[in-house]
Amino acid sequence: MLVWRRSLPKVETQVGPPEAERRIPRDFKTLGKRAKWLTRRSEVEDILPSVDCDLERLLHVRVNGPAIKPNLSRREITNQLKLLEYQLNGKPEICLLNSLTISYLRRNTDHAAKARRLFLRIWAEHGDFVAKKLNTRWVLSTVQTFAEHGENEQQRQIGMAGFIYGTLIRASEVERGYQKLEPDAIYPTKMARMDNRFRHLGGYPVGGTDMLFNLNAVMVGLAATDDAAGRVLFELLRRIRAGDTLFSRMDKTRIEHDIHADFRNTGQRLR
Repeated sequence: MLVWRRSLPKVETQVGPPEAERRIPRDFKTLGKRAKWLTRRSEVEDILPSVDCDLERLLHVRVNGPAIKPNLSRREITNQLKLLEYQLNGKPEICLLNSLTISYLRRNTDHAAKARRLFLRIWAEHGDFVAKKLNTRWVLSTVQTFAEHGENEQQRQIGMAGFIYGTLIRASEVERGYQKLEPDAIYPTKMARMDNRFRHLGGYPVGGTDMLFNLNAVMVGLAATDDAAGRVLFELLRRIRAGDTLFSRMDKTRIEHDIHADFRNTGQRLR
C-alpha cells in the first residue's frame, strides 16, 4: 500500500472546446465520437497524496503488490490502484505515483489539476530516476501524458511526437509478430513491392533514403528542447535503439547486401 498521506481538496479542470466536435468531417464521425469518449469526465474519489508530498521518500520504498492479478474493474480508482500495485510490484513507489497520476488524467476528473502538478513534479525533480525504472509501456504512457498535460508547448510537442513515434513502432512490431517474422531478420530484397495501394506514397530502396535517419534526428532535436519531457523521450529512443525494430533491420540489411549509398544508417546502434 502506498506510504503517502491522502488529501481531500478537489480542483476543477477545463474540458476541450465544444466547437472542435463540429470541425470533424462526416467520414470521421465515428472516430470523433471515440475521441470524445476518451476525454469523458469521471467521478472518482481523491486518493492522491498532497501536491507537496515527499517524493524523495518514494524513491526508496518498494511497491508491495499482490502476486496474482486481482480480478477487478478499473472503473473504480481504488481498484485501479490495486491493479497498478500488481503491475508495478517491486518497483519504487514513485513509479506507482506516476502511473496513478496518469490514471487520474486519463479519466478527466475533478482532481486533474492536482494530478497534473504531481506528474510534472515527478518528472522535473526525479525524471532521470523514474525513466530508467519504468517498463516501456509506462514510458509510452508518460510521453502521451506530456502531450495532453505538458507544462508548456515544448513538452506537449515532445509528448505528441513521442506518443505517435512509439505507438506506430509498437504496432509495426506487433504486426510483424503476427506474421511470424523474426524481429531481427533482414529484408530479402533491396526494394519492397508497394503496388501503389496508398495513393502512390512510394517506397524506397534499402540504403537509398534518409527518411528514417531524419526521423530519428528530428526526435532527438525535439527531445533536447525540454529537460523534463526530454528525459522520457530520450529513454524511449534508447530502448528502441537497443531493440530489434524497423530501424535496425534497415541498417542490417544495408550492411548485409553491401549497399553503398549517399545515406548513412538510420542512427540506430547495431548490436
